[in-house]
Amino acid sequence: MRCPQCDSTRMRRSRSRNRRERRIRFFLPVRYYRCHECNCRVPRLTARALGEAVGRYALLIVGAVLLWRAFRFVFSFLLGY
Repeated sequence: MRCPQCDSTRMRRSRSRNRRERRIRFFLPVRYYRCHECNCRVPRLTARALGEAVGRYALLIVGAVLLWRAFRFVFSFLLGY
């Protein structure tokens, strides 16, 4: 990975700076990197981040399906179906 400003290869992961970046990081496979030389901060799409995002979406979908089934079960029991 190279810095877009100074073309250095000394890049490292950078922490999320605010809520907006944390939300972006949670829902999208984007990670921020910072250059050691010029202190430039850039977002990058990485394979690891993509795998984490896919896993997160899978858990959200499974959780939604389980919640819907529990909701249907409780109301069918209450309504006597």
